[in-house]
Amino acid sequence: LIRQRITAPATIESVQANWPEITNMKNAVPLVSLSASRVALVEKLEYLRKGEQTPTSSSEGALFTFSSKDLILYALGVGASVQNPEELKLLYENHQNFSVIPSFYILPSMHAVTSFRRLNTIPGKTISLE
Repeated sequence: LIRQRITAPATIESVQANWPEITNMKNAVPLVSLSASRVALVEKLEYLRKGEQTPTSSSEGALFTFSSKDLILYALGVGASVQNPEELKLLYENHQNFSVIPSFYILPSMHAVTSFRRLNTIPGKTISLE
Protein backbone atom coordinates (compact mmCIF):
# COMPACT_ATOMS: atom_id res chain seq x y z
CA LEU A 1 0.00 0.00 0.00
CA ILE A 2 2.67 2.48 1.00
CA ARG A 3 5.37 1.20 -1.35
CA GLN A 4 5.16 -0.15 -4.88
CA ARG A 5 8.77 -1.40 -4.81
CA ILE A 6 11.02 -2.34 -1.92
CA THR A 7 13.48 0.42 -2.87
CA ALA A 8 10.77 3.12 -2.86
CA PRO A 9 10.72 5.29 0.24
CA ALA A 10 7.81 5.15 2.68
CA THR A 11 6.67 8.74 2.97
CA ILE A 12 4.10 10.57 5.06
CA GLU A 13 2.36 11.56 1.84
CA SER A 14 1.95 7.94 0.72
CA VAL A 15 0.55 7.02 4.14
CA GLN A 16 -1.90 9.93 3.96
CA ALA A 17 -2.94 9.07 0.40
CA ASN A 18 -3.55 5.42 1.28
CA TRP A 19 -4.95 5.86 4.80
CA PRO A 20 -8.44 4.42 4.03
CA GLU A 21 -6.86 1.27 2.59
CA ILE A 22 -4.33 1.00 5.43
CA THR A 23 -7.02 1.14 8.11
CA ASN A 24 -9.50 -1.11 6.26
CA MET A 25 -9.67 -4.39 8.19
CA LYS A 26 -11.93 -6.14 5.67
CA ASN A 27 -9.08 -8.25 4.25
CA ALA A 28 -7.07 -8.48 7.47
CA VAL A 29 -5.44 -11.81 8.23
CA PRO A 30 -5.00 -12.64 11.92
CA LEU A 31 -1.44 -13.61 12.76
CA VAL A 32 -1.78 -16.04 15.64
CA SER A 33 1.91 -16.73 16.18
CA LEU A 34 5.30 -15.14 15.81
CA SER A 35 6.24 -17.53 13.02
CA ALA A 36 3.03 -16.69 11.12
CA SER A 37 3.89 -12.99 11.30
CA ARG A 38 7.43 -13.70 10.08
CA VAL A 39 6.13 -15.70 7.13
CA ALA A 40 3.68 -12.92 6.20
CA LEU A 41 6.44 -10.30 6.44
CA VAL A 42 8.86 -12.28 4.28
CA GLU A 43 6.14 -12.94 1.67
CA LYS A 44 5.36 -9.24 1.46
CA LEU A 45 9.05 -8.37 1.17
CA GLU A 46 9.40 -10.87 -1.67
CA TYR A 47 6.51 -9.31 -3.59
CA LEU A 48 7.88 -5.82 -3.01
CA ARG A 49 11.30 -6.94 -4.18
CA LYS A 50 9.73 -8.10 -7.43
CA GLY A 51 7.87 -4.79 -7.75
CA GLU A 52 4.45 -6.41 -7.40
CA GLN A 53 1.59 -5.55 -5.09
CA THR A 54 1.37 -7.60 -1.92
CA PRO A 55 -0.95 -10.60 -2.14
CA THR A 56 -4.13 -10.74 -0.09
CA SER A 57 -3.53 -14.35 0.86
CA SER A 58 -1.12 -17.18 0.28
CA SER A 59 -2.01 -20.75 -0.57
CA GLU A 60 1.51 -22.07 -0.24
CA GLY A 61 2.11 -24.82 2.21
CA ALA A 62 4.38 -27.70 2.92
CA LEU A 63 3.63 -31.18 4.12
CA PHE A 64 5.84 -32.70 6.78
CA THR A 65 5.76 -36.49 6.78
CA PHE A 66 7.54 -38.94 9.03
CA SER A 67 7.61 -42.63 9.79
CA SER A 68 8.44 -44.78 12.80
CA LYS A 69 12.03 -44.84 11.52
CA ASP A 70 12.22 -41.05 11.88
CA LEU A 71 10.80 -41.23 15.40
CA ILE A 72 13.37 -43.85 16.38
CA LEU A 73 16.28 -41.93 14.84
CA TYR A 74 15.18 -38.81 16.70
CA ALA A 75 14.98 -40.72 19.99
CA LEU A 76 18.49 -42.09 19.42
CA GLY A 77 19.72 -38.62 18.52
CA VAL A 78 18.52 -37.13 21.79
CA GLY A 79 20.03 -39.93 23.85
CA ALA A 80 17.45 -42.71 24.24
CA SER A 81 19.05 -46.11 24.80
CA VAL A 82 17.96 -49.74 24.85
CA GLN A 83 20.00 -50.03 28.05
CA ASN A 84 17.16 -48.22 29.84
CA PRO A 85 14.03 -50.45 29.76
CA GLU A 86 11.73 -47.42 30.07
CA GLU A 87 13.10 -46.02 26.80
CA LEU A 88 12.52 -49.20 24.81
CA LYS A 89 9.06 -47.93 23.88
CA LEU A 90 10.79 -45.05 22.06
CA LEU A 91 13.13 -47.30 20.09
CA TYR A 92 11.11 -50.37 19.08
CA GLU A 93 8.19 -49.75 16.72
CA ASN A 94 6.45 -53.04 17.64
CA HIS A 95 6.46 -52.24 21.36
CA GLN A 96 2.88 -52.24 22.66
CA ASN A 97 3.36 -48.67 23.98
CA PHE A 98 5.47 -47.33 21.10
CA SER A 99 5.53 -43.58 21.48
CA VAL A 100 7.37 -40.47 20.43
CA ILE A 101 9.39 -38.01 22.46
CA PRO A 102 7.15 -34.88 22.62
CA SER A 103 9.93 -32.56 21.46
CA PHE A 104 9.89 -34.36 18.08
CA TYR A 105 6.94 -32.18 17.11
CA ILE A 106 9.09 -29.06 16.87
CA LEU A 107 10.68 -30.55 13.75
CA PRO A 108 7.91 -29.51 11.29
CA SER A 109 8.39 -25.86 12.21
CA MET A 110 12.17 -26.21 12.04
CA HIS A 111 11.82 -27.82 8.63
CA ALA A 112 9.53 -25.01 7.45
CA VAL A 113 11.97 -22.32 8.58
CA THR A 114 15.05 -23.94 7.07
CA SER A 115 13.43 -24.85 3.76
CA PHE A 116 11.55 -21.60 3.28
CA ARG A 117 12.54 -20.42 -0.20
CA ARG A 118 12.24 -16.75 0.65
CA LEU A 119 14.78 -16.54 3.44
CA ASN A 120 17.07 -14.28 1.43
CA THR A 121 14.47 -11.78 0.23
CA ILE A 122 15.60 -8.91 2.43
CA PRO A 123 17.96 -6.81 0.30
CA GLY A 124 21.49 -6.69 1.63
CA LYS A 125 20.88 -9.49 4.14
CA THR A 126 21.93 -13.09 3.74
CA ILE A 127 20.50 -15.66 6.10
CA SER A 128 22.03 -19.11 6.40
CA LEU A 129 20.66 -21.70 8.78
CA GLU A 130 23.30 -24.32 8.00
